Amino acid sequence: MNTKEASINNIFSRILISFTIIVVLVVTITITFQFYKSTKNNIEINTTQTVIQANRSITSFISSVMQIGDTTEDYCTNLNQFDKSSIENKLNTIIDSRTDIVTIDFFKSDGEIIVGTTANNLREKNEIINQNWFKNALKGNVDYYFTRAHVQRLAPLRYPWVISYSKSFNYIDENGNSQIGIMLIDFSYTKLKEIMSYATIGKTGYAFIIDDNNNIVFHPKQTLINYDQFSENTDDIKKEIYGMFYSTEKNITKLKVIQTIDYTRWRIVGIAFPNEMLLESFTSFTIAILIILTASVLITILIAKVISNYITSPIRILEKQMENIHKNSFIPQPIGRASLEVKSLSNSFVDMSIRMKDLMEKIIEEQELKRKSELDALQAKINPHFLYNTLDSVIWLAEQGDDEGVITLVTALAKLFRISISKGHEVITIEEELEHCRNYLVIQKMRYVDKFTFNISIEEDIKLCKTIKLITQPIVENSIYHGIKYLMDPGVINIRAQKFGEDKIQIIISDNGTGMSEKIKQSLLITDKKQHIKDGNGIGVYNVNLRLKLAYGEEYGLSIESEIDEGTEVTITIPLQEKINQITQTTGK
Repeated sequence: MNTKEASINNIFSRILISFTIIVVLVVTITITFQFYKSTKNNIEINTTQTVIQANRSITSFISSVMQIGDTTEDYCTNLNQFDKSSIENKLNTIIDSRTDIVTIDFFKSDGEIIVGTTANNLREKNEIINQNWFKNALKGNVDYYFTRAHVQRLAPLRYPWVISYSKSFNYIDENGNSQIGIMLIDFSYTKLKEIMSYATIGKTGYAFIIDDNNNIVFHPKQTLINYDQFSENTDDIKKEIYGMFYSTEKNITKLKVIQTIDYTRWRIVGIAFPNEMLLESFTSFTIAILIILTASVLITILIAKVISNYITSPIRILEKQMENIHKNSFIPQPIGRASLEVKSLSNSFVDMSIRMKDLMEKIIEEQELKRKSELDALQAKINPHFLYNTLDSVIWLAEQGDDEGVITLVTALAKLFRISISKGHEVITIEEELEHCRNYLVIQKMRYVDKFTFNISIEEDIKLCKTIKLITQPIVENSIYHGIKYLMDPGVINIRAQKFGEDKIQIIISDNGTGMSEKIKQSLLITDKKQHIKDGNGIGVYNVNLRLKLAYGEEYGLSIESEIDEGTEVTITIPLQEKINQITQTTGK
């Protein structure tokens, strides 16, 4: 098969697979749309039926309350024909037989009780007539009045949650005069809550009741509403007296179904969340769709297997070549039979691999030069710092007229620079490093007469092991200037170099100086150059620590133990390396 035929087959297989995918998508989208439309219709029907059923239950209950009102009203129409105690007995009988009825009371227009189940211990008349159920019934604008849920305030120390049914009526008093009275029937809020508990719509839907002023009469989340942890938007319900509509609140779609409750001027509102209910129903539908799609995909895979293998085989070879780059192998493998597109990609990859190899070699070389430059720069910062302090000591001795001391100091200085310079060698022996430190201490001891003594010891086996130079002198300098300088008694500096474990060397520098706080100790070990520049302290320790880490790795460097007025111990940890000849012997005395 030539390249042209391969390209045609390659295109054909792609069209075949693409067409199959398009057909599957069209079928899936069509079925899904029909499912969505059908499920949405079912949600609307179920929500409406739930609201209608709740409406019927509430209407039935309200009707029974009103029937009780009509019956008991007849008792009070002619008070001169009935004994009050007889009426109260009848009212109490009703209360005993109906646990959902809290009180049945009849009042005069001035708020005085005529007869009722709470005749004893009532509140003052002015408190009675100022309550909403009394005022609205007395207005006479409507035949009767239903309040929303509220706390009953008829008798002190008695505060049940009720809904009040009140109306005005005419009665003949004991003197035969016609009067206007107010009938009150309080029924339990719990009864309404019980009826509404069956009005569940899906898993999260609910129903609530509002009055003709859009005030909430009942809500299943009433407790949360009372504590301002939930609010119900009823603004759009004002426009929709009856029926069904959708609204979006805080990016959540809601279906609202409204029914008017007979007798009460209340409306019951059902809230459904279509997206959630669709998602619940969509689960079973999705399973069926997935089964169909899985079967289609498997058949498509079997049909296209031979063609896809032809396409993917050279791509796999190219993938292997890319894995070789990840493993630092820059030898591209030739690709045999493949489409023109893949061959073109392979050729570009080979060219890129060659360029990457050259670029990586340059980067490695540049990094080595950068690292060497950083070490040289760090050493350049140490040398002037040290030289300044040493020359300061020479000047001080000369001013004192101590010629012999000047000779001793200058001789020690010459030895210092012999090791420090070492004709550009960065690496010297442990013995030479400590000899360099010894000469420095000799100079400083002459400057600070009788201020301190020092001891240096080194294990014989590590004397000729190599190390980068100038790592102990800055530490000793800190011991003198920041620890021993402020002591009243003579100080002591001890330096010992020893093998640590199987593969490390430790140089331990301790003094009995003033010590340092934990905060200062931690700041000295910070390897952030900007922080040290900001603080302006510990630059010598910083340089030594950074040089050690650049040269040997993060596990090496400095550690510090110190206590205020007790002293300080600095430990330098470096790797155990091979032995070398002393640099001062190879470079000349």
